[in-house]
Amino acid sequence: MARKNISNRVNSNKIVTLLIAFIILLSVAPGARGDDSEWPVINPDLGPGALTDDEITLIDLALESINMTWGDMGFRKDYVEDDFRLDIAQRALDEPYFLVQWNYEWDSFLLEAKPVSEILYRAAIDLDSDDYNTAPLFPSMASIGRSIDFPLLPASWQDAVEDLDSAVKLAQERMSGTVLASLSDDDRDYLPWYLKCHFSEDESDDCPEEDDYSTAQPFLDAISHYDIDALMGTTRELAEQVDATVSVILGARTDANFMQPFAIQGLSGTILIGSIGDDVWYMDEWQTPSIIIDPGGNDIYYGGVAVAGNLRGESNELISIAIDLSGNDMYLSDGVRSCASGVLGIAELVDISGNDVYRSGDFSQACGLFGAGILQDRGGNDIYDAGLLVQGAGAIGVGLLMDSSGNDAYRAALYAQGMAYTRGWGMLTDRNGFDNYWAGGVYDDFGRWSENNLSLSQGFSIGMRPKASGGVGILHDRNGNDFYNCEVYGQGVSYWYSIGSLIDDNGNDWYESQQYSQGSGIHLSSGILLDRGGYDRYSSHACTQGFGHDYAVGWLIDEGGDDYYTGDSLAQGSGNANGVGLLIDRGGRDGYFGRSVRNCAGHGNPARDFGSIGVLIDMGGSDTYTDPISGNGQWWTKTTWGAGIDVGADWWDIELDEEGNEVGRELDIPGVE
Repeated sequence: MARKNISNRVNSNKIVTLLIAFIILLSVAPGARGDDSEWPVINPDLGPGALTDDEITLIDLALESINMTWGDMGFRKDYVEDDFRLDIAQRALDEPYFLVQWNYEWDSFLLEAKPVSEILYRAAIDLDSDDYNTAPLFPSMASIGRSIDFPLLPASWQDAVEDLDSAVKLAQERMSGTVLASLSDDDRDYLPWYLKCHFSEDESDDCPEEDDYSTAQPFLDAISHYDIDALMGTTRELAEQVDATVSVILGARTDANFMQPFAIQGLSGTILIGSIGDDVWYMDEWQTPSIIIDPGGNDIYYGGVAVAGNLRGESNELISIAIDLSGNDMYLSDGVRSCASGVLGIAELVDISGNDVYRSGDFSQACGLFGAGILQDRGGNDIYDAGLLVQGAGAIGVGLLMDSSGNDAYRAALYAQGMAYTRGWGMLTDRNGFDNYWAGGVYDDFGRWSENNLSLSQGFSIGMRPKASGGVGILHDRNGNDFYNCEVYGQGVSYWYSIGSLIDDNGNDWYESQQYSQGSGIHLSSGILLDRGGYDRYSSHACTQGFGHDYAVGWLIDEGGDDYYTGDSLAQGSGNANGVGLLIDRGGRDGYFGRSVRNCAGHGNPARDFGSIGVLIDMGGSDTYTDPISGNGQWWTKTTWGAGIDVGADWWDIELDEEGNEVGRELDIPGVE
């Protein structure tokens, strides 16, 4: 249907109100720029591939009913400046619909399995770090001349392993000579000591005392010095060679008939080769390896595996690769780091098949901290259990966890499961299976709920308020009936000029949380949760389910199924403290249950002498609301700033073919021409 052209209808009272609001913003926003430059009203590109024309029209009408437009959702939010702001983080605030488009583009890209290198290519674009994409930073790794042969390996393996060894050697030189060389001498002395203090809340006597808003200046200086472009280029090219090597040796796995593990020396350092049997690896008994390759068996690894770069007191290679071709394996570490831990280095672990167990501490399981960590598990029912900054976590770097299939369980304490920090990009992508995601239970949430804990996970990103903007965190689940459980902050949420996204494509899913969750933006930030089908349950206390708080933007989009939304307050399409929150449900018999009914289901409240925006759109089905002013076929407003529209069954003109099958429908809203 033709969309109504209402985007330019702004009355004079509203103009006066907005002008007053901008003056107040400049005076009260922390770190205000103090200039008087005019903020442009952005007409969003409401193109195909995200919301439908009907949904856009309904949002138009809901906004019009509270005397607002799309441009009002992009009111000025750039009052705090820093050198770490990502272009997409600012644009998602300026043009809230851009966040929806960006999110759908990532989902479309991930619908088919992608190699690591292609995902890193897109990640670099998100990080404003894609210069290397036009030309390699160095010659093709496979073309490097080799001076070492490996006669103990089968002939079918030799070229592939030699190519990998050469690539690791070149990546070591690149990491040392370019990436880490971008840091000052003081940075290189300071970071191995300070990083553990900063992220793990270490309270030992030699850690500095810092509150939430006093980030150490030497840490910010080191971030600004770090050459993340070179890191991304090196990681991408190395990942291409890892995948090439895996392809060759996997096809020739039966040629490796080793009865005992052994070590060989390559250009890159020690290379450990496992046997075809059930090996037990005590990693501290072996010289620190640059490469591990195990051809088969149900293996147990005790200690750090695929650990690159060094915190204080460690001695690891700058690049570390581990490949296990088959078997039900266990990776068990009592220490801080294991399973693709790249801290001031690059680490990758590839496990091809089997029901595997990954248990480790902090900075593990696809952690990139001033580095890159990549974990690929290509099959089996797996268990992931770790501490903080884990399971696809990127902080001043990139963390990527890819699980291809199986019913998997993910458990972590904090900063996990597709999480990012300043100048960071983190993703957890799981393609198949009934999966369980759990984050929290360790770090108390002193500021809000003494009986609950912080999670900061599951498609979450955070910056260092007020000094440094955050990054991009994505949790993507392709198929299966999944359970997501977090406490405070999680499930498509971000904080301080960041982007957080949770995408679930199929299945009957359950989302459980406490606060700041399920498609929410907090403090000048943007979050989105997209569920593309199934009978889903969303349960949370408050500040959730398409919620924006303090100049922030939050979206929740559910594309189908009979869904239930339960919250206490500030839920289900709500804006608070000049935030913007939207919930769109495309169909099904849905229930919207709010304990504080007036603060849910399309609610916006005033703050700083102007308002917030909250919108709920339900596209069809027989729905239930606890708020008596809401209901099927109803159009309502709350306060001055919130609105909801529930499309009634009689709002559709349906076209049928000769056999009675629906072939088209057009929205015909009663009373609207």
